[in-house]
Amino acid sequence: MSKKAALIIGHPGHELRIFRFLEHFQPRVYVLTDGSGYNLQSRLDKTAKIIAEAGCDPSEIMGRFTDKTLYDLILRNDEQSLIALFNELVEDLAHHEIDMVMGDALEGFNPTHDLCRYLINSAVIVLSNAGRQITNYDFLLDGPPGYCPEELRDKAIWMDLEDDDLKRKIEAAENYPEIAKDVSIAIEKFGHEPFKRECLRPILNKQTLRNWDIEPMYEMYGRQRVASGKYKEMITFAEHMEPLGRMLLSYAQSKSWQ
Repeated sequence: MSKKAALIIGHPGHELRIFRFLEHFQPRVYVLTDGSGYNLQSRLDKTAKIIAEAGCDPSEIMGRFTDKTLYDLILRNDEQSLIALFNELVEDLAHHEIDMVMGDALEGFNPTHDLCRYLINSAVIVLSNAGRQITNYDFLLDGPPGYCPEELRDKAIWMDLEDDDLKRKIEAAENYPEIAKDVSIAIEKFGHEPFKRECLRPILNKQTLRNWDIEPMYEMYGRQRVASGKYKEMITFAEHMEPLGRMLLSYAQSKSWQ
């Protein structure tokens, strides 16, 4: 197995979904936002503690944006800022000779998660085109833990947690009050048992920008927020996410990197 791994996630706290993999691979970690939401209270310190205890290596991209700043970037279709971040990410992955990347799955649940996946896939394209051997995996954040489509199961990486492993994982989540509500919802929805198995699923098509048939969850949620007056405008796939995703793919394909 690779010893030069990277974990690239949209928000602090996502690392808990692959807690045992974190301990096993001890990846270099990149976190796009500080997880502050709209109350502007960063939760990055909790993630910093978790990855330090797991022996991971924090990158320079740790909470680069507030959630609000990144949402505004998406709403403005700010290609310049996104390309600057992308170039920094690729340079760092190349400098540290990363040969395995794992990160947020494309689920249509949260635009930050999906943008993170666009960045990862595009970065892997650049590095692959430059002749580097690099594997690319995702893990679910909204879907059931350990779920993997049948066609990917034999290519996925699996980790079955012992009771002590699960205990450490649950304790880490319980000591993360900022995501306590999300953890409770996930446990209520799936129970404890599915969290005993972690799965890294291989990305076979790096060009994919959507994998849902109806509107993504972030559009349904955004529409409710606009109707209630909490949001002035909402992020949509067609107007915001797809153009940024296609721009990153096009940029990656045209980029010459040594």
